[in-house]
Amino acid sequence: MNYSLLSKLLGAILGFTAIALFLSSGVGFVYQDHWREWHAIEGLVISGLACGGTAIILFWQGWGSKGTLYRKEGLALIGISWLASSFFGALPYYLILPKCPFIDAWFEAVSGITTTGASVFTNFEEFPRSLLFWRSLSQWIGGLGVAVLFVALLGSLGAGAKILFSNESSGTAGEIAETRVQKGAFRIIQLYVGLTVCCGLALYFFGLEPYDAICHAFTTLSTGGFSTQSNSIEGFQNGSVEWVIILFMVLGGTSFLFLLRIFNQEWTQLKKHSEVMGFYLILIGASVFLFLSIGFQSGFGESTDHFRQAVFQAVSILSGTGFSCTDFAQWDMRSGACLLLLMAVGGCTASTAGGLKVLRVMISFKLMIHYVERAFRLQVVRNIQFNGKGIQSENRESIMTYLGLCCFLVTCGFFLLATLEPDQSFGTLWSATFASFFNVGPGLEAVGPTQTYGFLSTPSKFLLSFLMILGRLELLAILVLFVPSLWKQFK
Repeated sequence: MNYSLLSKLLGAILGFTAIALFLSSGVGFVYQDHWREWHAIEGLVISGLACGGTAIILFWQGWGSKGTLYRKEGLALIGISWLASSFFGALPYYLILPKCPFIDAWFEAVSGITTTGASVFTNFEEFPRSLLFWRSLSQWIGGLGVAVLFVALLGSLGAGAKILFSNESSGTAGEIAETRVQKGAFRIIQLYVGLTVCCGLALYFFGLEPYDAICHAFTTLSTGGFSTQSNSIEGFQNGSVEWVIILFMVLGGTSFLFLLRIFNQEWTQLKKHSEVMGFYLILIGASVFLFLSIGFQSGFGESTDHFRQAVFQAVSILSGTGFSCTDFAQWDMRSGACLLLLMAVGGCTASTAGGLKVLRVMISFKLMIHYVERAFRLQVVRNIQFNGKGIQSENRESIMTYLGLCCFLVTCGFFLLATLEPDQSFGTLWSATFASFFNVGPGLEAVGPTQTYGFLSTPSKFLLSFLMILGRLELLAILVLFVPSLWKQFK
């Protein structure tokens, strides 16, 4: 393990986090007419100084370090950077909100950085605007990931950039046409920023105040789901705003590599994205199913509103955003089961969405059908393909291992949560586990869209926070931190 290089790169990442904290404190000066803003500015500045000071120390200790960023250093950097960013991101909540336990601040920060959107707080209308801005900005930063931002902005990583990009973005660096991964990652960030600006302008055009438009643009493109309203998007009572958010949630859940090819008019390359087509087909099917389910439950008298709600919640849950335009926890069991399934599936690879990813789900179905056929036709040999290419045996093993690990960790998480919260219902515990691990946010019953996670015990909040990070970093970048051989002095 090259500790000096790790220290230098971690210091650079925390430096960007400190800049974001100082930027949020600047929002307080715009709304300085309220005493809470001055207290919030103080808390954000102190947090920024703590984060920035730590960044300087780490960067100084690693100054002049050379060497290649190997896979082990890359995985360690991703895991540690997310934990460290979550810690410093929790300081503003702890310092600004009265009598806020640190576990609550940690839970909220982790939920923001991982773009989960679960919350332990209520009455956001009473929060200082600078703190709410940090809450939204943290999701925007987490949308593409601290590591991907770092790869794009620092060109000194060389081949190590490929390791960081591939592990953090749920994609493969080889899919980017440019030889230099930094240039490809920077193009993705340009697209990300451009879509965020377009989303903010559209929300402003359809009636939101500039502040609300900016905050929701941050949390929509990042598929994060934090809102400035206590009852999420429902609080605006604006159907046009909901359709705008639907559009940009879909874009956030779509592979950015696919979007880049559209903007570059690489039409012949679009056929290589069967995953995106699958993502859209799942959205259409889930929207129709939810619309019919709502209609059978409540009648079809308000079909226009029900259709918008069905589409909104299908997109919100599948993309992992977690916004709500209605209390979907009150829907019947059919709708609840559909939403849980959408939580697990998630969006596309190389997107800001959570979940297993549509690509893995589609390939796993192909593999399962193949293995079922082999149960009665042992001699059959098929070349299983995806996007016109054969799926190599190592990729098959990787996908099935990942799915198995996810099933194991979700089951263990549910069992531990049930042990810690024996008085809660099965639906509450199961949906809380799903919503945390797959980075969705709101669940069903007691953790529904109109509720919070604040009633849970301290160990439960820590458990769910850990599941959020595991799910966001797709297991390995966190799990490897507990393997002793990772830290030995060899490459």
